[in-house]
Amino acid sequence: VRGMLYLELTAKGGEWDNHSGNKGNIVPNPVWKLFDLLSTMRDSSGRVLIEGFYDNILPLSPKETELLKSIPYNQEEIGKKIGYPDLKMDGETYYRKLTMEPTFNICGIHSGHIGEGAKTIIPSKATLKMDIRLVVDQSPDDIYKKFCTHVKKYAPDINVKRVGSFKPSRTSAELKCVEVVTEALREAYNEEPIIQPSLGGSLPDHVWTEVLQLPSILVPYANFDQGNHSPNENIEIDYFLNGIKCTCYVIQKLGDYEKDIKKEGAISIDKGGML
Repeated sequence: VRGMLYLELTAKGGEWDNHSGNKGNIVPNPVWKLFDLLSTMRDSSGRVLIEGFYDNILPLSPKETELLKSIPYNQEEIGKKIGYPDLKMDGETYYRKLTMEPTFNICGIHSGHIGEGAKTIIPSKATLKMDIRLVVDQSPDDIYKKFCTHVKKYAPDINVKRVGSFKPSRTSAELKCVEVVTEALREAYNEEPIIQPSLGGSLPDHVWTEVLQLPSILVPYANFDQGNHSPNENIEIDYFLNGIKCTCYVIQKLGDYEKDIKKEGAISIDKGGML
């Protein structure tokens, strides 16, 4: 999984909101302060311009590259499912960007009047929230320091608050335990499993791989349109029941290969489908 660094940026102008006619060109607008700062952080291609941002990223192994190329991909179908029919990229690029590269995302921005009708003001404060997805071997602490250094250089009056973070994690797809779980999935579903070397989302999975030094394999059980974190988050009943069946197969198969697996370390099993 990718790691996470969640930040909140706050820019201030006047002590209170001012009329944009009576005080326009006089009192600074904090929204523009944020926009000006953001323009120094990312170029038009999406590459992050913060010094040292990409320094510690580990290159993909030949096996990981091979797996990315083997994942089924239908550009038109995926474009419809994610609500972005203008999607234009090949499968390897799609999965590499989705899982093996960091992101630099603006989650939301709030300032001034955003309700119905017109209200001509210069807001006194602007707040922006962003999440930065990190890949192996980026450190949230390191990226946070580099982020703050960049802000201090270009906009020292903007406040940066660290809301939360956790490290990225990745288990080698070449371990024996991956082969064992893959075999269990093949038997449980009676079809060939798809192995993805990393997921795009974030979990505190480093507790297993870094702190406990154990491999971690995730087997998603839900349907593609499960609507993660949305008001309509869901799982179809068949997927739920098949998940139970799959878990039983995995536990049985791990028992069968216990001696081999002990050479690499244990595997944890979570009721949510995280192995």
